[in-house]
Amino acid sequence: MTIRIAGVVVAVLFFGSVAGAQTNAELLQKAIYTQDTVGDVAAAIRMYRQVILNAPPSSDLRTQAQRRLMIAMEQQQLVRAGANPEAPRSLATGEPLGAFDGRTYRHTWSATTFAVPEGWKLNGTGPSSDHGEMAMFSSKDLGADINVWMIKERTPRDNVSGRLDNAPVLKLENRRSGFEDYRFREGSIQRVYVGGQQAVVATADFVSGDAKLSMAEYMTWIYTENSRVFFFSRVPADKLDQLKPEFDSMVSSAIVP
Repeated sequence: MTIRIAGVVVAVLFFGSVAGAQTNAELLQKAIYTQDTVGDVAAAIRMYRQVILNAPPSSDLRTQAQRRLMIAMEQQQLVRAGANPEAPRSLATGEPLGAFDGRTYRHTWSATTFAVPEGWKLNGTGPSSDHGEMAMFSSKDLGADINVWMIKERTPRDNVSGRLDNAPVLKLENRRSGFEDYRFREGSIQRVYVGGQQAVVATADFVSGDAKLSMAEYMTWIYTENSRVFFFSRVPADKLDQLKPEFDSMVSSAIVP
């Protein structure tokens, strides 16, 4: 009897996993159709992000969704750039978004630099939300990603501190679909300095996907008079302690003009 029950449980788990994979694959195809045929790039971007959030980090499905997301974001950004005089220089001149020598990444537009820990690779770069640009890194060993959003943007010196205080508030207001019960851990929001610049560190918990997976998001915002930089990573909550040393190493090396 015990063996039969165990077999049923294994079958349920297996077919549940297959069903989840099919759902992600179907959502990816729907996103591609929505972008290429319907022309609703914003809706496609939301679907690509949902696939990336739910698919396994090393899966071909997630990689394809990440590539399509970059294309969609660039398409959306180019439309905005046509009416936006503050558009990224890289879009206007064709300059590369950044340079990576295997150890150090340098963002062309903002001149932000940071060291990338051993074992992490650059997955890609592209235009991102709020007129910024993103560099995406991953570690196969940890099965995790670290994303760095950057923008060259003027902020009066007296306003830097207030904007930093408001950054976690805006994060809560603008959290993406699929992030259920998103909340900051008590006491996790802390003011720090990174490379002599003011910054904020925070950790949030949320629930993801149909499987109700417990997830954590680890974040650092750095604001200067000339730039904004946002490091973030989302991992299963039980992997956060493994991620933190690698994430903190990347952040602590950042030089933001």
